[in-house]
Amino acid sequence: MPVQWWCSATGKAWTWTWQPYPGVWILVATLAVPAMAGRRTGLVASQRARWSLGTALFWASLDWPLGTMGAGYLLSAHTLQFLLIAYAAVPIVLTGVPTAWIDPIEARPAVVSWLRRVTHPIVAILAFAAVVVVSHVPAVVDALRPTQLGSFGLDMAWVLAGGLLWWPVIVQRPAFLWFAPPLRILYLFLSGISCIGIGIVLALTDLPLYRLYELAPRIEALPVRFDQQIAAMLMWVVAHLMTLAAITIVFFEWVRGDERDSAETAAVDWPLAQRGEDE
Repeated sequence: MPVQWWCSATGKAWTWTWQPYPGVWILVATLAVPAMAGRRTGLVASQRARWSLGTALFWASLDWPLGTMGAGYLLSAHTLQFLLIAYAAVPIVLTGVPTAWIDPIEARPAVVSWLRRVTHPIVAILAFAAVVVVSHVPAVVDALRPTQLGSFGLDMAWVLAGGLLWWPVIVQRPAFLWFAPPLRILYLFLSGISCIGIGIVLALTDLPLYRLYELAPRIEALPVRFDQQIAAMLMWVVAHLMTLAAITIVFFEWVRGDERDSAETAAVDWPLAQRGEDE
């Protein structure tokens, strides 16, 4: 029997017996190298912790059992994979990227110009919405999930889409400063519309939308319709809550930044005020 390098639909009855996926391990091991190398890669302790957490979330979402469930058994697992990758693993890893890694990029005008085009907020949010919608179209899922290459492509599309979505929010470098915190909040709010729309469609559709999950061997006798409702709840509610969490973080960083600027202004003005009184 050929090696199963990546999680894909097999049509076999579900079993809780552990299954190896070397392709997932290679990807995760490669991603884990910077954290394991420590300071030699420029990561401080807090960055190593975030990088490690993001790597662990990638592993949990792609490997057995969640990866196997999402590839060929449960639509809800497929949706949970998307949320863990695009809304958790990717942004957490991005917050762990040290400035030493971005300095060489900013030193190359051609690379900066290309990155500014692909990470422009309008381009990023439209690309993210397109990937979200296309990767949840029944015909696409039914065609890609049964093959290892197709399933891999779907998972990597989520990684890329998440990177594009979060780059304008997280990477606050001179070459990539797109907007102030109020606009970042609006950007994040708009980014969740595609997920909410898919959640509504899943919730309001009476019949199963995906042939793959409708015909898949059941896990613990979980009904197809109930599985689809769980997926709808994840896309409609959980994705929205994760977006609100990100908006809350941006808001409080905005408030702290204003307070810090006010304190610095006061520190500068105080000696001037004292000198004016002395005169």
